[in-house]
Amino acid sequence: MHPFIGTSWRMARHNAKGLLSALLLLAAACADQPAAPRPDGPATLSLSVAERADIQLTPASYDSVPVLSSSAVAFRGMDSFQNVFGTFEVFHFVAMAPGQTVVLIRSTDGTHAVRYTINVHRAVTVLQVLKTLPLSVGQRADLTTEGQFEYDSLPILSSSAVAFLGMDRVGGYTPEGPSGQVQVYHLVAMATGQTVVTLRYIDGAATLQDTISVQAAAPHGTFAQISAGFFLTTCAVTTRGAGYCWGGERAYANDSTGDGATFFYDTPVPMTGGLTLAAISGGGDQTCGVTVTGAAYCWPIDINPNVGPSWVPSAVPGGLTFKTVSAGIYHACGLTTDGAAYCWGNNGAGQLGNGAVGSFDSVPVAVSGGLTFAAVGAGYEFTCGLTTSGAAYCWGDNDYGELGNGTTTFSSTPVVVTGGLSFVALATGYFHACGLTAGGAAYCWGGSLYGELGNGTTTRSLTPVAVSGGVAFATLSASYGTTCGVTTSGAAYCWGWNGSGQLGTGTSTLIYPTPVPVSGGLTFATVSAGNLHTCGVTTQGAAYCWGDNSEGELGDGSTTIQLAPVPVFGP
Repeated sequence: MHPFIGTSWRMARHNAKGLLSALLLLAAACADQPAAPRPDGPATLSLSVAERADIQLTPASYDSVPVLSSSAVAFRGMDSFQNVFGTFEVFHFVAMAPGQTVVLIRSTDGTHAVRYTINVHRAVTVLQVLKTLPLSVGQRADLTTEGQFEYDSLPILSSSAVAFLGMDRVGGYTPEGPSGQVQVYHLVAMATGQTVVTLRYIDGAATLQDTISVQAAAPHGTFAQISAGFFLTTCAVTTRGAGYCWGGERAYANDSTGDGATFFYDTPVPMTGGLTLAAISGGGDQTCGVTVTGAAYCWPIDINPNVGPSWVPSAVPGGLTFKTVSAGIYHACGLTTDGAAYCWGNNGAGQLGNGAVGSFDSVPVAVSGGLTFAAVGAGYEFTCGLTTSGAAYCWGDNDYGELGNGTTTFSSTPVVVTGGLSFVALATGYFHACGLTAGGAAYCWGGSLYGELGNGTTTRSLTPVAVSGGVAFATLSASYGTTCGVTTSGAAYCWGWNGSGQLGTGTSTLIYPTPVPVSGGLTFATVSAGNLHTCGVTTQGAAYCWGDNSEGELGDGSTTIQLAPVPVFGP
């Protein structure tokens, strides 16, 4: 079966039942249809940086961790589903950097292997011409012309506020295939002011213009907290309570025109609204925060085709006063000042905890059970909470044992995590969760495809297992395949998936199933694990990030992947 490109693995997982129904009808009309063949021989795929691809194989008899010949492509996990033609395995990949990767997927018995060659092209950040673009000093932008026209390689700049760095001709790629050559002009904001960029047709017949307004670099000062989001964004709160965000998100819709955010910020930009924030939490489709007065706000990753991502906070309805919020992938939860937990958003697996399944609640609903919580954390399709007595409870999806109760049965109401451990902190990831005891011992449970449980294996655990190494932690953070923590002395450790350098070890080793120190010798107050990148705040209030940087989510003014911590741009 040929690979299919541009379909997210999340949709493949959730649409399996609907697909099965459709195929049952198809089977009735085509009863003699043979099973889909197992692919033999090489296949070549073309992607641009940050574009996703799924490789689908049948029958379901292949290793779950493919071998990759280079870091140009990262493996994002595997799903399996059944239909009338058999059982399928879907391997999920993402293009990380220009180059070529040979993907080797082996059969579990070692008798058969399938090879794919994936060519990764440079990402094209498209800025529509004839628009006004805002930048801050030091920020980069790429300007790509509309249509397949030939322009002079040297644009005319009306002022020195913007400098021209060069021009590339690259292939324009969409999920449907190549779309010819496009010209990309690289610009950088040098000083405050306004520059009109004029692009001339090569024959001089006509011109196109963009106006770029450059603001002063934001004096964000020192940071109190940082949160690495799941979809290639980062937000942080300063010691004065000001919110800043950077990065972007590749759009997953409108495949016919090519997925990809048209603009991103690679340095911190202030949030709108002038809120004074006490805490912030980056999730999947949104980031949430709590003000110093207890009001909860969330803001989506909103891509404006002509301007870029916008972080415009909207008040969470319901009038509740929160002391903390936690943004999951497609839902969020908050803890009121009296210890009651409320959740809102998608409830496909019961992750809102109110006894319902399959709903979508834009207004927070109370978590059932009458428990008094000290902390709450939203994961992918599950949530965990820590009571004031130190008992951990979880609810929602449990396919990987992320509820920690010894089963794989989901629950739409809180169930206690088994083991009798008393925790002082919790961290929820994509398919796993972790708890921290008063003595600094870390325990994790759930999925461990990449060793994110930290016990030296890649085997899931339905109950808490101790993280190896005997390290005493003060804080923990978990995300997709990755867990990080800060020790009582301020040293940062990470473990699990390192396909984009998100463990900060300075190496490209893909999996670390036990804690390894983050390189650089920095003393951290806290760290935050995102999807493919990680960030932390030092005890002096300086922000550092490392890992994937395809959307500028490291905030260092570039889009270069970093295997070790780099400082976030700004005074």
